[in-house]
Amino acid sequence: MPSKWKGISQAGEEFMSNQYCNRKIIGARWYDKHLMAKDLEGKYLSARDATGHGTHVASTAAGALVPNVSFHGFTTGYTRGVAPRARIAVYKVC
Repeated sequence: MPSKWKGISQAGEEFMSNQYCNRKIIGARWYDKHLMAKDLEGKYLSARDATGHGTHVASTAAGALVPNVSFHGFTTGYTRGVAPRARIAVYKVC
């Protein structure tokens, strides 16, 4: 993480902050103050994305350059997010 960043990368279920937080994901926090047991199914008690939607949106917004991608074998090239040099702080509120 950048030395100027004063945020937190909070570990939790299936989310090791030292493994996932880096120069792209510079912070991760999760809050579960009012979470009920019935609402836990299919969710992680961490900043980890259980459904993939947040991951998809984050990569669309700030994904780094990925070379040699293929669209179902029709064409090859590269892909990147809208702002590939951006950094992300993840917040999950249950």
